[in-house]
Amino acid sequence: SIYFGLFILLISFVLLFMVIKFQTKIVLWVEKFLGLMRLSKFSKATEITSKVIDGFNSIKTKRNYLLTFLLSPLLWFTYAVGSYVGLLALNMHKIQSVDLSSGLIIMSITTFGIMIPIPGSTGSYHAFCKSVLTMFLGFDVKISLAYAVITHLLNTIPFVIISIPILLKKGLKKAFSDF
Repeated sequence: SIYFGLFILLISFVLLFMVIKFQTKIVLWVEKFLGLMRLSKFSKATEITSKVIDGFNSIKTKRNYLLTFLLSPLLWFTYAVGSYVGLLALNMHKIQSVDLSSGLIIMSITTFGIMIPIPGSTGSYHAFCKSVLTMFLGFDVKISLAYAVITHLLNTIPFVIISIPILLKKGLKKAFSDF
């Protein structure tokens, strides 16, 4: 239900707050745990844990917590709407009954495909997208793959278009020297 989802969201933000607030203690705990388990060769985990927590330091202020709390669901909603519009654009609503929750399911599961470190998520997004459309929503493989290719293309083109002027203005070496 929506209340369970909101509860999970609230718990996530509380945990995030605790992780940021007690960063040093958490890193020390990971080091101690690895030492007790005689896994000192995995001490890289301490460094990774510290870097992950450092990534959350940008939201240390109350204002940023509030913005993150309010804007995250809005962002998820826009992604879900985009997924739903993709279904409508391919007339998939004439094949199966779809609604905004279908878009939310697609968005949620394809996120795992995007998280796999493959350049441009090419292949992984498509596999997850095809799987969710065929297994969860009951669509044919062909239309599912067409949906995956088209939505991936439509989500990638704006970034490419925005990047071209930056690369032309800065030059290739300067554009990547900022990283």
